[in-house]
Amino acid sequence: MYKPPPGYKGDPNDFKRQCYIPYEITVDANGRMLSYQINRCGDELLDAAADRAIRQAGPFPPPPGGGTAQYTIYGTAIFIK
Repeated sequence: MYKPPPGYKGDPNDFKRQCYIPYEITVDANGRMLSYQINRCGDELLDAAADRAIRQAGPFPPPPGGGTAQYTIYGTAIFIK
């Protein structure tokens, strides 16, 4: 169990750690992932889970309107432990 941060006023037994992992995925016109980046939260297991989830996420839909060679998807994975 994680310790609550200093100043946490709630019941320490109810504290759960949250991990926010922003990501960017660049996709080509056919929906194939060209590259991705994640901003790691520092929890080794949760960072690995986010990395694995993104690598397994494709294929993606083609870009809207079909007029571009690639596009970028931005998002945030949220894990609660």
